[in-house]
Amino acid sequence: MYCYNCGSRIEPNDHFCAHCGVCLGDEETPRRLASKYFDIEIADVKGDSPTDEGYVLTDSLRLAERLSTNVQTIKSVLEEFVSIRATEGVRYNVLDLHVSERQNGISWQECQRFLTIRYHQDLNSGKRPVYLFIIGGDDIIPMPTLPLKINNDDTVDSDLPYAYLYGAATEEGLLNLGVFERQIMLLVGRLPVAQDALLADFINMLNNALYAGYRGLPRHAMHAQCDPNWKVITRQVTRGFEPYLPCNEANTDYYYGPIMLTPQFEPTTPAFQQSFPYKEADIFYYNLHGTNLHGVDNFAGYTYQGGTSQRALCPRNMAAVANLNIVVTEACYGGWFKQSIYNSQSKKKEETILLSSLNARTVSYLGSSRVAYGNTDKQSQNGLLAADILAHHFLSYLYQGYTAGEAMHASKIDMLNIPRNVEGTRITVLEFNLFGDPSLYVDTHGLRKDSGDSAYARKAETARTHFSVEYEESKSGGLLETVRRLVDHNFKEIDQHLQRYLYDMWNIEKCALQRVVKASPKAGVGETAYLYLTDNGSISVVTNSESHKVTCCLFEK
Repeated sequence: MYCYNCGSRIEPNDHFCAHCGVCLGDEETPRRLASKYFDIEIADVKGDSPTDEGYVLTDSLRLAERLSTNVQTIKSVLEEFVSIRATEGVRYNVLDLHVSERQNGISWQECQRFLTIRYHQDLNSGKRPVYLFIIGGDDIIPMPTLPLKINNDDTVDSDLPYAYLYGAATEEGLLNLGVFERQIMLLVGRLPVAQDALLADFINMLNNALYAGYRGLPRHAMHAQCDPNWKVITRQVTRGFEPYLPCNEANTDYYYGPIMLTPQFEPTTPAFQQSFPYKEADIFYYNLHGTNLHGVDNFAGYTYQGGTSQRALCPRNMAAVANLNIVVTEACYGGWFKQSIYNSQSKKKEETILLSSLNARTVSYLGSSRVAYGNTDKQSQNGLLAADILAHHFLSYLYQGYTAGEAMHASKIDMLNIPRNVEGTRITVLEFNLFGDPSLYVDTHGLRKDSGDSAYARKAETARTHFSVEYEESKSGGLLETVRRLVDHNFKEIDQHLQRYLYDMWNIEKCALQRVVKASPKAGVGETAYLYLTDNGSISVVTNSESHKVTCCLFEK
């Protein structure tokens, strides 16, 4: 069984979740749906009727062949998935290309035309489709290949064409980004299926999406890691997310502030595991190196002096993550999952970070199909570029309560409005794809944007959340001095309350307050994070000003 609040595994006799602390036996615990395939506890009714429409696009015949099962089983699994998703606010309709009984495959242009016809039919009947959830890799539902020269590559794999109407999204319009001047059709996400995946793996991935769809993903802890030569840029990308990053200023060997640098030891060693607090994180950001070379399955970083490549992340590392999570990576080929440019069949689960993540606990993954472009510390005076901008804006939108699909599209719109490195921007917009259900979002403590107002209706107007440091122990004359300057909070009283909370909930004795960061969105309810330092690590306590909900995350040394 799993916690209905955060998705962590729980034992049958547990009364509280060991990770998020939610009570598992109160009157608000959701009732169990009669489910044949999914081991999930979820309310059978959630609010009003679904407000968002979308499509699940797949080929049940090819998917069944891949998973060594039959077509009827695939159809039954998908029917149950969309039925449960409907109780969570998203009504998917399954579009199964198997009905055409095609023998020679289908082009992405034919798929786009098929979607456009169905889209207009639904609009005429009063529906407003928003999301497209593609089930399967390129060998099941083709991923569009666009002619664009990048280094040694002559093409780019991109699901962007599916966002636009057939006839409007010509290759010319895509390559010069003219399609962004038109209204988009759908917000797209894809769930590739590994070559060695079984039916149980497929059900597990959909099961994770259902958990995330019910409560939203936790956003209490973020892990960020980079090549040491990109530490300044990576710090800029994560600017504003300090409440969710661990305090590791004292660990200068492996950290630049809260950013983990590529360690000088193998990822499988005990020292690596001890210094890498990734297992309990909810959101991962990797500014590392990747490749599509045969037999290389890891992300890498480089040392300061010799420029030697160091393995920074292996597929089995992401497979060991404990919680449902989101992965954002700028690594080259971070979103690559095919055997080669000549073989569209997906790789095995342990052959790429992408597939290992999705087959474990990742429900949303942002990655590039080709060489990703970002800035280096040597050129950091020029600010963020290309993939850096996309990563920062994507994370920002997620933390505001946007769905993954909305965050993806809104971030690309933002990139086009920033006149920096035009060619890098064009490549980034085309080559970065979203993997997972595009309608999922992070937990905003019950606060969400109006789900009926989709991203393409708001693409010109974006409300950013402003983060301000209210207290910094190392730069302050003392807590009392800071308190006197603040008129809207009594930090001393709050600090005493939180110290008591830590003792009652976690049996943690009094510890030093290091930093207070206040998040103030233009719309919605703000949050304040209090970061404490203990002998064993650091603690982040986040308080919500409206619900008075208090969440706590421990980062061990």
